[in-house]
Amino acid sequence: MASTYKMVAYGSQGDAVRQLQSELNKHGYQLKEDGIFGKNTRSAVRDYQRKNNLRLDGIAAVSYTHLR
Repeated sequence: MASTYKMVAYGSQGDAVRQLQSELNKHGYQLKEDGIFGKNTRSAVRDYQRKNNLRLDGIAAVSYTHLR
């Protein structure tokens, strides 16, 4: 299996954002899983980055695993 990554940031829309929102919700955030990277998603990403000593840029990489 191989993984590919899609970068998402404020203004992004689609399945990758929906997946990000779902993963953040598993970590205690309460985001609407609408696939729109708006202010609430950006705030949650930045909070997660801060709490986990990650680069605080509001950008997330969403992993997709593909069978090969």
